[in-house]
Amino acid sequence: IYRTNLKVRKNIKYGHNIHRPMGAVPDKVCMIGAYKPIKGGVSTHISELSHSLANYHGVEVSVITMCDRTNCNAKTHWFDGKIEIYQERYPLNGIETPIQNGIMVTLRALKLPPPDIYHSHSVFNCFTKVFRRNVPLVLTNHSIYTREAIVHGTLKRDMGQVKIYRKIESNSVHKA
Repeated sequence: IYRTNLKVRKNIKYGHNIHRPMGAVPDKVCMIGAYKPIKGGVSTHISELSHSLANYHGVEVSVITMCDRTNCNAKTHWFDGKIEIYQERYPLNGIETPIQNGIMVTLRALKLPPPDIYHSHSVFNCFTKVFRRNVPLVLTNHSIYTREAIVHGTLKRDMGQVKIYRKIESNSVHKA
């Protein structure tokens, strides 16, 4: 038996009763971030973590991801084994911004039943905490967008956009 958030459930996979401390393993986790077919370290990390939680701990995992221009799947909802995937598309073709990404995944998250915990893999995907304050949020920040964008020349330090992005990044980290 797993005890999670005052709920009790049987461990069907192992066929025997296991007692865990209260809150040790949540029943439902919603991952927010890059997922395959997008290639890279973040999507690999989310995929492996999601499969591990679903296969070895019996957690119901859903992933909300955005498709980029090069890896846009025709499907917007599918299953990858036991993991439920929701893929959002950018409403404006060719324009991809971190804030737009955060808004799109937040809108999708609000359409779904609330999980026991959100696990965001970008500071711009933490808007769910604003609307669902009672659901805990874990943030794994894989990079700081503004620093990378300045280094790569996508943004300039004195742009107003950088100030807005930095404010969102610091607020997201603070709320998580």
